[in-house]
Amino acid sequence: MTSDRGVSTVLDVVTCLLLVTAAVGVHVAGQPSQQALAEENEAAAVADVLTTSTAQVEYSVRPESTGERAPAYPDASAAAYRRSAHGTLGELLAAAAVADTRVDGQRVFPHVEFRERVAAATAERLDAIDDQIRVVARWAPYPDSSIDGTVAVGRRPPPDVDVEAATTSISVAERCPEDRVETRARQHGFGGLARLLAECVAETWFPPSETQAALSGRPPAPAIAEHRYRRAGGALDVSFDGAVARGDVDRANEQLVDRLTNRLDADVRDRYDNPERAAEASSVGRVEITVRTW
Repeated sequence: MTSDRGVSTVLDVVTCLLLVTAAVGVHVAGQPSQQALAEENEAAAVADVLTTSTAQVEYSVRPESTGERAPAYPDASAAAYRRSAHGTLGELLAAAAVADTRVDGQRVFPHVEFRERVAAATAERLDAIDDQIRVVARWAPYPDSSIDGTVAVGRRPPPDVDVEAATTSISVAERCPEDRVETRARQHGFGGLARLLAECVAETWFPPSETQAALSGRPPAPAIAEHRYRRAGGALDVSFDGAVARGDVDRANEQLVDRLTNRLDADVRDRYDNPERAAEASSVGRVEITVRTW
């Protein structure tokens, strides 16, 4: 099953890694009963919990809280670095998977605390159901891509037990529905498909209007946004030619798209017999969340 309503929430959450502030705390609501869980496949029931239970997580993007070196404003208060995210657990897991994006293992976003808080809120909810549940949220343009993000909650199932599994999807890119990806592949081949995948990745990392607001906003948002661009550029060997410093989000994203297109084009040609098969395998517009119970 797929949740299309997650698109705006996930983009809002990814953007709030830069912009939104709120009070500290975690709140979880919408919890079904144990009896309801017992009446159906438990993995499917847990997947339903993830798409219906809501949570609010608060965290900091202050440099010392991220585990990454980043510019800071000495005069900014601790409150200026606080961020708040609210949504279903599935939407928050999807945003955490995007926030965990790595290119060849190199992290793009320096926001470790957000991922940790989402995992903790999810674990708290799952522990109230059972201790034999593992949830993995993964975002990637297609399977086995060198560009991907993952967040996992719960221990792995033992190798000698029967496991139930269920999967749900959360949409993360408004312009990247499956039918558009398939149409692009059919009409424009590998090159056109790779370009669209690259545009979807860039949109997911740097939503244009929200990123523009961050770059032109009050400190420390501009420094955090610029640092995020530098990390993405470092992972993909993009210099941006001053576009980020000028606040030119369209040009900065275009440069990312150009480099991503070359990278993805070569990879999908190597992995797939034809562009239609590559499009069918694509998951660039959604995060896949897999639940395993035993």
